[in-house]
Amino acid sequence: MSSRMCGLAGYLLLAGEARADTRAIHAMNRSMAHRGPDDEGIALIDPDRNHATHAHTDDTALGVAPPAADGVVLGHSIPHRVALAHRRFSIIAPGPGGHQPFWSPDGRACLTFNGEIYNHEALRRTLRERGVRFRTRCDTEVLLAAYRAWGMACFERLDGFFAIALYDRDARRLVLARDRMGQAPLYLARTTRGWFWASEIKGVRAGAGDAAFPVRAQAVADFVVAGHRDLADQTFFAGIETFPAAHAGWIDDDGALHTRRYWRLPRQRHVASDVDPDTAAADLRERLDEAVRTRLRADVPIAAELSGGMDSSSIVALARQHVPRLAAYTVSFPGTEADETRYAEAVVRHCGGIDHHLMTPPLDDFMQTCDRYVAHMDEPFHAPNLLTNQRAWSAMAAAGIRVSLNGGGGDEVLAGYGAHYLVPLLGQMLGRGDLEGFHRVCAGYCEKPAGIGSRSYTRRLLGALLHQACHVAPEGAVWWRRRKTAGLSAALPVRGLPAPAIRPVSDVAGILRENATDWMMNYWLRSGHQSFMGVPIEVRAPFLDHRVVELAFTLPIEHLMRDGWMKWPLRAAMQADLPAAVVWRRRKMGFPFPLDAWLAHNERAFFAIAGDAECPYLDMRAMRAGYHRLRRDTPATLWRLMSLAMWWKRCVTGRRLEGEMAVERARNAA
Repeated sequence: MSSRMCGLAGYLLLAGEARADTRAIHAMNRSMAHRGPDDEGIALIDPDRNHATHAHTDDTALGVAPPAADGVVLGHSIPHRVALAHRRFSIIAPGPGGHQPFWSPDGRACLTFNGEIYNHEALRRTLRERGVRFRTRCDTEVLLAAYRAWGMACFERLDGFFAIALYDRDARRLVLARDRMGQAPLYLARTTRGWFWASEIKGVRAGAGDAAFPVRAQAVADFVVAGHRDLADQTFFAGIETFPAAHAGWIDDDGALHTRRYWRLPRQRHVASDVDPDTAAADLRERLDEAVRTRLRADVPIAAELSGGMDSSSIVALARQHVPRLAAYTVSFPGTEADETRYAEAVVRHCGGIDHHLMTPPLDDFMQTCDRYVAHMDEPFHAPNLLTNQRAWSAMAAAGIRVSLNGGGGDEVLAGYGAHYLVPLLGQMLGRGDLEGFHRVCAGYCEKPAGIGSRSYTRRLLGALLHQACHVAPEGAVWWRRRKTAGLSAALPVRGLPAPAIRPVSDVAGILRENATDWMMNYWLRSGHQSFMGVPIEVRAPFLDHRVVELAFTLPIEHLMRDGWMKWPLRAAMQADLPAAVVWRRRKMGFPFPLDAWLAHNERAFFAIAGDAECPYLDMRAMRAGYHRLRRDTPATLWRLMSLAMWWKRCVTGRRLEGEMAVERARNAA
C-alpha cells in the first residue's frame, strides 16, 4: 500500500500558447514544497508534436527510474503546452515506485494524484482479471489502470479521498476529479492563455500571476459580516475556484471544460415511523466502525485527536478496539470555560491502552508565528485555534506519526449544531401545531429544564425563532436576516462592501444538506486540509466515509434530534463504548478555544503587526477605537476583522508580519 498526502499543480495552454520556459511550473510546485518533502516530479507534454518529457529536479527522490515518457531531462527549456507537477508526502517509506507524475506503461497517459484510495486492492484484483499487469503495489498505479479500463466511469468505483489531474495523450484532454465530500482540494483558474490548477491557491497564483486574480469584495463581505467563506466553489480571488466535489470532468484541447456529477447526497429521508431508532443507531455504529478500521490501515504509526467531545471520543473508542495501543493528543486550556480536558481524560480511563498527550499552547503563540501561518493559509480564517490544532499535528509529526484520525464532519452529517438545527425544528413543530413535541424537545435540550418557562428563556427562544423562521414565513426570515446583517455592517469598521450573501431559507433537512455542501463543509475541509498539510500530516475523517454519510442523510430528522438530544443516533450507538458523562453531556463547546482571553491578550501585538494593513475595506482607526466594544459584543466578528487585516497585508500586498518583534514589544509594554 502506498498512501500519500501530496500536492499537485499544472497548466494546459491553448493552441498557439506553447512555451519552452519551465520556470512557471517549477514556481507552482515549489510554492507547495511543504506538502511533499519526499519527492518531486514534473511532466511536460507537447500534444502538437506528440512528445512528452519527464523532468527530474533537485528534489526528485533517489532511485527514480525513467518513466515511460519520451525522454527524461534536467533543464528549464523544454517546448510544451501541458505541464503536470507533483510533490510527494509518502505515508509509507518513500520509494521510487510511487513517483509522480505516474505514466502508463505505453506512455499515453500521465497521472498526478493527491489522496488515498482505500479499496485499491479490490480494484487491483478486478483489473487483473481483465488482464492488467501491475509493476508496483501503489494505489496510484491502480487509479491510472482504472481510468484506462473504465474511462470517466472509474471515479464512482473509488472509495477514498482524492484530487486528480490526468492527461490523456490519445484523447488530447486533461481529466480532473475530486472525491465525494471534497476532502482533497483542487483549485482551478482560466486565463487568456489557458487553464491553471493546483492543490493550493498559492500554486495557481505562482503560475498564472497574482495580478490576474483581484480580491472579491463579495467574499470579504460574506466573511467579515456574516461569517461565511468558500461559498459554493468560490474563493477570495476572482477567477480562482475549486473544482467541485463529487465531480469528474475534462478540458478539451481547445480549452472547453466539461463536468459531470458522479455522486450526490441521498434526496429523501425515511419517515420516522418506518425506522426503529435503536436499529438506526446500530447501523450507524457498524458503518462508522468499518470506516475507522479502514482508515487504520498503514505501515506507519497512527494517532488520534481527542478533544473530549462526542465525535473525537467516538473515533478514539472505536480505533482503540482495533489496535493494542493508541496515542491520543488533546489541546488543553486550563482555567477557562473552553477546557474539555476532564472529558478527554474520562475517555482515556474508560478505553484503556491510550497514551495520552496534553498540550497547552501560550496565548501569544499565534502572533509569534503569524507571518508563516497566514501566508500558508492563503485566505482569511475563522479563528486562531486553527494554529492550535496545527500545533497538535506538529507534535504528532515530531513523534514520528504521519497519520491522525479525527472527528471532523460529525456535526455536519449528524446535526450536531443546536443553534443551526434545533430552532428550525422547533419552528416546524409550532407551524404544524405539535406543542407536545415542542416542549419535549425544549426540555431535552435545555441543561436546566425548569427554566423553560422563564422570561429570559422565552425571549431568547422567540428571538431565535424569528431569526430562523424558516418553515412558517420564509419571506419574513429573509427580511429579518437582511435587517440584522445590515445593522451589523453599520456597526463594524468596514467600508465599501456589498451586502453579504443571505443564506437560502430552508427546513432542517435542507439546512443539513446546505451545511454538508456549499455553506459549511467546503470551508471546514479546505481550512483544515490547508492547516494540517503545513506540517505535513495526513488526517483521516471516518465520519466523511460516504457510506456513513449516505446512512445519516436517510435518517429521519426526528431521530437525529430525538427529544432534544443532538446527534442522538451516535450517542445511542456509542453509549456502551464511552463514559456516560461524555455520551449524555448536554453542553456542546464546538471547537473549544478561549477567544475572549486571546483577544484581550493580543490587542497590542495585533495593531503592531497589522495596523498598517492598508486594506481598502477596513477602517483601522475605527477598529482601534472600537476594539473593546467589538470584543465585548461580537468577539468572533472582531477576530474576522483581524484575520482580514493580517491576510491583506501578508497575502495581498506581500509584506511580512513581524509577529515575534510585536509580541516582544507588547510584553515589554505590559
